[in-house]
Amino acid sequence: MDAGTDSTMSAHHEVSFTTKNTASLVAGILSTLFGIVALLVTWIPYLGVFGLPAAGIGIILALFGCIAALMKGKGWGLPMLGGAICLTAFLLFVASTSGANAVIKEVAKANQQQAAAEEPAQQTAPSEPTPKVEAASEPKAEPKVEAVQKPAQFEPIEGAFGIKLGDKFDVASAETIGKLTDGTPLYAFTPANPFRSFTRYSVQVTPVSHRVCAVWADGKFNESDEAKKERDLVLKLLVGKYGPEAKNRITFDDVKRIQSGDRYVMLSTPVVFGGGKLEVRYVDEALEKQAEKERLDAEVKKVNASGL
Repeated sequence: MDAGTDSTMSAHHEVSFTTKNTASLVAGILSTLFGIVALLVTWIPYLGVFGLPAAGIGIILALFGCIAALMKGKGWGLPMLGGAICLTAFLLFVASTSGANAVIKEVAKANQQQAAAEEPAQQTAPSEPTPKVEAASEPKAEPKVEAVQKPAQFEPIEGAFGIKLGDKFDVASAETIGKLTDGTPLYAFTPANPFRSFTRYSVQVTPVSHRVCAVWADGKFNESDEAKKERDLVLKLLVGKYGPEAKNRITFDDVKRIQSGDRYVMLSTPVVFGGGKLEVRYVDEALEKQAEKERLDAEVKKVNASGL
């Protein structure tokens, strides 16, 4: 009696062990671990990209576990859990990076609105000081006048690289090399006097009158620190030409701006993967407003408003 019972129990245990879906179990555990590692990194904007390989490996393992579970008809739990965690890591990276981009755009928009509200700084020309005359030893001696040093005068912001803000631009013969986030096209041009930092040059124009409202240039570097060093050099040259950098602005450390009336020059080193980038923009805010007005007027003519 006892021997028969022991034999039956032994057979039962042997069958339970051999029917486990080991492949699905191992793949599910590994997929879950890779997903957890990915989650620890992908929530960080931009830097979360370094966690995507772990999430990708986890998804592959989860698919392998699901295939193994499909073949044996059991063992779905852990592969599906691991796959869900890895997919969440991917979505978390997209959400965090998109949110950071939205914040950067809002800050840039706030800067433009603040600059438009600021009144141009009034510059008053210094009066000529009365020449200092030294006492003459002889009655008829000529007075000695000391030289007076005049303060340096900054140049107005008119444009760059041979293109002037407000000039008409031939868009028919120009190549479109990109668009802004609102769909505004950028047209390439060959600079008359290029600068070493930049390799691509373009303009933004008003959509109807085709007047230049912004001049753009950008260049790529092997490292982000290299781009920031070049930015500091270009900023020093611009400050010496157009005046001091604008202060008390809502901005990030990688954005530098010089304002002169309704025109400004902006330098930035945007975040890019695998290197660095330097951008410069010469912008006429009055022409930007005219561009928006021309765009709206053109759109109004295209639509049928009878149903509104």
